[in-house]
Amino acid sequence: MCARGGRWYRAAVMASSPAASAPQPVRARPRISAFDAALTALVMLVSVGQSLAAEHGVRQPTSVAAILLALAMSLPLAWRRRSPLLVLGAVEAALAVRLVAVQPDLRSGGLPLAIAIYTVATLRPRGVSFRAAALVTAINAAVVTGEYVAGNWSGIGDIVVGAVLCAGSWALGDNIGTRRAYLAGLVERAARLEREREIATEQAALEERTRIARELHDVVAHHVSAIAVQAGAAEEIAERDPRRAREVLATIQATSRQALAEMRALVGVLQEEPGAALAPQPHLADVEQLAAQSRAAGLDVRLRVEGEPRALPEALDLSAYRIVQEALTNTLKHAGAARVDVTVRYGQDSVELVVEDDGRASQDAAEPLPGAGRGLVGMRERVALFQGRLELGRAPTGGFRVHAVLPLTTQPS
Repeated sequence: MCARGGRWYRAAVMASSPAASAPQPVRARPRISAFDAALTALVMLVSVGQSLAAEHGVRQPTSVAAILLALAMSLPLAWRRRSPLLVLGAVEAALAVRLVAVQPDLRSGGLPLAIAIYTVATLRPRGVSFRAAALVTAINAAVVTGEYVAGNWSGIGDIVVGAVLCAGSWALGDNIGTRRAYLAGLVERAARLEREREIATEQAALEERTRIARELHDVVAHHVSAIAVQAGAAEEIAERDPRRAREVLATIQATSRQALAEMRALVGVLQEEPGAALAPQPHLADVEQLAAQSRAAGLDVRLRVEGEPRALPEALDLSAYRIVQEALTNTLKHAGAARVDVTVRYGQDSVELVVEDDGRASQDAAEPLPGAGRGLVGMRERVALFQGRLELGRAPTGGFRVHAVLPLTTQPS
């Protein structure tokens, strides 16, 4: 069961890795590492020493042939990471020749064979490595059986020794390979999560910049529009009614200070100054101040609040305020209206906002007024944030009408 799970895990890691599906660049073949060179030299010394010291079997070993075959079994291990299957084949071929022609002793050639099988199990898929190990075991069993029947082998029990040697080497290599695949999967997953975190951070920063840009647009557009209209009115009445002109200028001064305070609050958020005193965000309950500013600019604003006013979620409260603010700003800038009716209706499950003027409406009720496109886009974004409903078009009185419904039970998306 564990072996089957490991096989599926290694396959899943290879399939899910971006490198598995992407075209791979041509890479130079790995060079022989210092470790592999040292390991090969050590195995050569051990194999040659075993060949010279062995006295098993019917035939006496020929020293030169035994040494040459020991070298043939050991030298290929230097390239075991580059071509593990070819190295295993070369080691097994040399071992088979040694068993038949020179020295019928499976244990004396077991170390190179064990290393070759271990390498295949580590670097190749489980199915391939298992079949290779089984084939090597079968070949050795056949050679031992044949030599035993021919009278050249002292014990048939060496078949078990060879099988245990191959099985143990394969199991160890397969376990190491599975662990390496698991660690590689963890590294790949950590890298993917890091990329996703960076993307999420960039997306959050983009959304925050968009929100601040929308807030700046609402603040600047409303207050500057009110100031422009009031300044024009003051210019017209300056000579015939100086007292009234001074009142208008005082209103301009108050409006300018409020605009600066709100902009300073937004800039303070951008700069993230520690300990900065930030002004509180406006609320829908402050809509009367918007109406007063518009009245000071010469617009007859009639505000009506229906239902029981109550505390709203902070984000929705601010969005409702900004929608009314933008609607009044567009009326001041583009509609040429003399009167505007603002209705705030507190329902059980929603807040409804209606701003209706008697100015110039668009020829097409579905189209925004000229020059008001960015503000209406901001309205749509705010309403969509709460999965609400926004209607823009011609009012029954002939002017322009903004109708927004913000559900209270919906979380910002």
